[in-house]
Amino acid sequence: MSLESLSKEEISTYILNKLEDQTTFGFNELRTSINNIDIDQKLKSTLELFCFGTIQDYNHHKERYLELSSKAEFKLLQLSIVSKALLSNQYNYNTLLSFLGIENIQILEKLIIESIYSNILDAKLFNQEQILKINYSIGRDVLLENDDLEKIEQQYGKIVKINDLIDGLNKFGGKIDKGIDYIDEISNNLKDDDINDENDTNDGNDTNNSSIGSIRIQPDSPSNTRKRKIEIK
Repeated sequence: MSLESLSKEEISTYILNKLEDQTTFGFNELRTSINNIDIDQKLKSTLELFCFGTIQDYNHHKERYLELSSKAEFKLLQLSIVSKALLSNQYNYNTLLSFLGIENIQILEKLIIESIYSNILDAKLFNQEQILKINYSIGRDVLLENDDLEKIEQQYGKIVKINDLIDGLNKFGGKIDKGIDYIDEISNNLKDDDINDENDTNDGNDTNNSSIGSIRIQPDSPSNTRKRKIEIK
């Protein structure tokens, strides 16, 4: 959809609906699409908040943003949990309650469970210990090359930049390539060992048939079987 063909009211309605939409958790494309459109600055700031900020930014600087509906605020709480999940894989309830500004454990658990069902998080709740253990989470939006880095990081702290993400992916790809080469090397060595074992066995059988005093290796002898076990943890 081209937003430039819409009126200011239609653009505002479209953005606010996206902020409430429970299937949308990335907003960079929408944010950049309105850069050159003359709309309310608070609306732009609110969209920026959903890209990079947390519920703490909203609560501490409400004068910068539009007043959020209950659905949009719930979405921002979910994005705030994602921000924490990208820093650590385990939190106690008290840390999350304080960070999110929530006083009720039941509300916190509902928020986390809803996030798990929405595939935002893969995590486990430990009620008795009051601990959240995170296995996986989605990411947050990253800074693009033409973004005002100083301005945005002054408001929201250090943000991952697109070039950092590309460098990280390249390094990760390099590690994967090295791992594949290592696996191939191990596989080839194992094949060579098996060929040598077969040749040794055949040579041993020929010797047993022709030489007096040779040691016979029984086919079912434990010493004639090399076992390899690979454990995946």
